[in-house]
Amino acid sequence: MGERIVSALVPQSTGARSRVPAEIRRMRSRLPLAEVMPVPGDASWVYGIGRVDASGRIAENTVVRALGWAAGDHVSVSVRGGAAVVRRDPQGVFTIPAVARVLLPGPVRTRVGVSAGDRLLLAADPAQDVVVTFPMRALDAVLAPHTSSLVGGELS
Repeated sequence: MGERIVSALVPQSTGARSRVPAEIRRMRSRLPLAEVMPVPGDASWVYGIGRVDASGRIAENTVVRALGWAAGDHVSVSVRGGAAVVRRDPQGVFTIPAVARVLLPGPVRTRVGVSAGDRLLLAADPAQDVVVTFPMRALDAVLAPHTSSLVGGELS
């Protein structure tokens, strides 16, 4: 019984292309393909979206749990390319607050253009004990070229 179900889902190798109307084949060939950057096989990034509060704490538990950060851990914070990079660092001058959160100090928030209430994309690499925070406008910029034609209804 199982073989009949599977075989029914596999198209026949001869003549299958001719069953797809030419108009549909042309539309498929014009759809833009998203460029996928290669990721090392051992990469295990964890992503989350959180809102920054007035003190610079970002409420996003998935990322903090994946990193294993706890209240009192020291971190260093830097800005690179419009993103804030936070990494656990025994020599860091900042500490994780009582409720474990990613922390962005005021000067860093100013440099990356983040205000209280803004949502941020957090990308964490537990293997390197680091989290990179991006303003949502950065995510918009990455996705816009790939989604505008789909949302606008055109298949150009």
